[in-house]
Amino acid sequence: MLSFVVKTLGAKKIALLHGTDSSGKMGAQGIQDNIGKYGASVIIEEAFEPTDTNMIPQLTKIKAAQPDVIILWTSVVPAAVVAKNYAQLGMKTTVVTSHGVFPTQAFMAAAEGVLDKNYWLLFGARDIYADQLPPNDPWRVKVFEPARKAVKEKYGKDWEASFANGFDAFGITMEAIRIAGSDDRAAIRDALEKVKYEGLQGTWRYSPTDHDGLSGEDFWGIYRKDGKWWPYKK
Repeated sequence: MLSFVVKTLGAKKIALLHGTDSSGKMGAQGIQDNIGKYGASVIIEEAFEPTDTNMIPQLTKIKAAQPDVIILWTSVVPAAVVAKNYAQLGMKTTVVTSHGVFPTQAFMAAAEGVLDKNYWLLFGARDIYADQLPPNDPWRVKVFEPARKAVKEKYGKDWEASFANGFDAFGITMEAIRIAGSDDRAAIRDALEKVKYEGLQGTWRYSPTDHDGLSGEDFWGIYRKDGKWWPYKK
């Protein structure tokens, strides 16, 4: 995310807005610990409770600080509140959200006024903008289209970004069981560190020192245009 914000967007002065839950705190700490490596700085940090229904006080302070970019580390429901208040304050500063913000119908309805103006960039995986990839793209043909077809046939639902979480989790688990050759808990745990799995969110590569699995190439800034999601291009 920092590489994208600094190198691709050219931002140097960062505002950090995050929830007070574990995910928000860990994300904020990661930003603070690493931002100096990219030649940028956090000029203001504001936090909120995930259950808050008004983020105007925090956003007012951020607006006054005049950052280049706002990094928003939270989940879908608080992000919708932030988007609504952001629009009410007439803000135009680019916002980059963490991977916890999915383009659900409820979020898009709440954030419509800012998404359509391209002020907000969601940091998401390829399955969100799969339709913009070439029809013969190997990942789209091999991984995404079969998954979308299966969901449609089984449940009668169109693809949603949140589906990829469960799909990849099961796929990674099954690959670990295959490597372990056993359903023993300890064996599966050790086998997880050897998994390489091409999923809907990217190519997962685990090791004894990498329990995240995805690299910066797997997630990217995406924006809304003409009712579709597109990968950001400088």
